[in-house]
Amino acid sequence: VGQFDSIKEAVMSATYTHSYIGEKLSETMYVVPPSRLINEIPFAMKQLEE
Repeated sequence: VGQFDSIKEAVMSATYTHSYIGEKLSETMYVVPPSRLINEIPFAMKQLEE
């Protein structure tokens, strides 16, 4: 929540990021373990920042 002005914005961003990572990983993986998704968060945030 610290980077956002409201909880709603934080939740919307987290949901989008989660979906973005899941879509990217599903291109090469049939099942995406939660730990793999978590490991991708910093890389996805960097990509989404650009």
